[in-house]
Amino acid sequence: MHGTRVSYLPVLLLDPDLPRKALQEGATDVRPEECDAQRGLECGVETRLGSRATNEDRLVANDLYDLGFLAGVFDGHGGTRCVDYVSQRFPVVLHALYTSMASQLRRGMASLTATEEEALIGRAVCEAYTTTDAEFMHLARREGLRDGSTGLTVLIAHGFQASPEVRGSVPGCRPGAVAKLFCANCGDCRAILLRGTRTKRLSQDHKPERPDEANRIQLAGGIVVQSACGTHRVGRRSGNCRMYLSTSRSFGDLELKEPQPLVIAEPELLVHTLEPEDWAVVLGCDGVWNTLSDQAVADAVMQVMGIDKLGTVEAAQEVAKRAQQMGSTDNVTVLVMRLGWAEPPAPKPKTT
Repeated sequence: MHGTRVSYLPVLLLDPDLPRKALQEGATDVRPEECDAQRGLECGVETRLGSRATNEDRLVANDLYDLGFLAGVFDGHGGTRCVDYVSQRFPVVLHALYTSMASQLRRGMASLTATEEEALIGRAVCEAYTTTDAEFMHLARREGLRDGSTGLTVLIAHGFQASPEVRGSVPGCRPGAVAKLFCANCGDCRAILLRGTRTKRLSQDHKPERPDEANRIQLAGGIVVQSACGTHRVGRRSGNCRMYLSTSRSFGDLELKEPQPLVIAEPELLVHTLEPEDWAVVLGCDGVWNTLSDQAVADAVMQVMGIDKLGTVEAAQEVAKRAQQMGSTDNVTVLVMRLGWAEPPAPKPKTT
């Protein structure tokens, strides 16, 4: 994939449970194609202060060795200790969990089916959220920290083998060779996928008024209240509750985690098999989505990259600008990821 040529040679397997002369193919050399080089993955970001006193948003873009490419947006609230901690620790924790799980496999990752490998990676992603939160909560108890952060991550992993009837993710690759996108969300940041001129939402916002979230909060002994401006918040029933939060899942937020967790750090995970028409992913904090619809964000990216023929940085800047023009006063953070194997579409001008 991505314009590379891989050479293979037969390798003798030394597993005592297999026939002595059992062979498998092992990659020996990886080189870029000399012509028609595949355009690689690229990211552009933009973050703006808005009317807030500080910018509590953080961005992550890490190439995790032997796992995939990780991008993320973490939106802090009440301070920056939590968002700084989780944005720095999460990639490290994820890779460590994945490596640990893989090392426990007797015959390695190559022994897993595509479905089993997908499940293992998904489990590592989800556990990375709760493990990172547990680490910060230990620090929060010790130092009396009460701030928190939402988190949204997208991991792109290649090398899955589907049935031959399935189209490969990258044009020109063998049928059934697919890449998968693991989108995990904890809070009210959001990710969308651009497929041609269509838009697919990859995450669901964790808001206290969401029926399933409100039910979980109430069963845990909490309440959901609505402010004069219409914003729903989660809090405790006790009269001395000092914290009411507008998201129902987050890292940190000690006051709403103990003694009974009303707000949790368990993410929702969506796994999407990437297709040849999938050309971009957009991640943004709630300062974007509070004023712009999914389609409005997609239209801005397609205008910049499909019509104006500019890059991911300019696309992220345009989305942030439009969010502020529509009245966003929050921190506004946008990450635009171009997948590279498909050209951005050039939508036809609308006629009246």
